[in-house]
Amino acid sequence: MSQQLIRFWDLLKLNLKFAVWAAVFNCFWGLVVVKLVSIKGLPNGFMVAVVLSTFLVAFLSTIGYFLLKKFFTRGLFLYYFLGTSFYIFCNFPAFESQLPDGSPIPNYFTLLVLPMHAICAFLMVYKMPQQALKFTSLNADNSI
Repeated sequence: MSQQLIRFWDLLKLNLKFAVWAAVFNCFWGLVVVKLVSIKGLPNGFMVAVVLSTFLVAFLSTIGYFLLKKFFTRGLFLYYFLGTSFYIFCNFPAFESQLPDGSPIPNYFTLLVLPMHAICAFLMVYKMPQQALKFTSLNADNSI
């Protein structure tokens, strides 16, 4: 049991590193796009919400990956399938006519949001499992 807990915490640390990278890339992308196309009307604290949601996704994807790998023989496939589905469905609100707070969507909002979702999906759904598999194979080699 303690070895599984260690693996979970190692996985969480790994995914938090990816969350930091995703948050940095997303903030950089947000600043570039806002300056490049002069997006007006973003809600106050938009970038804070981006960073917090990036870390929330990292935490939830860590739990999902750990549980799917632990309880299902095809857990990695399920993780890829669910992560990709989540990524696709998270992009639908970017095409709505108003934000969740009721204010109208700013011009070029889709240009701002879709790459942010793609960055998180790439790092959390695809890169994290690859690194986790490398990490577990390294530990298996060292235990012999």
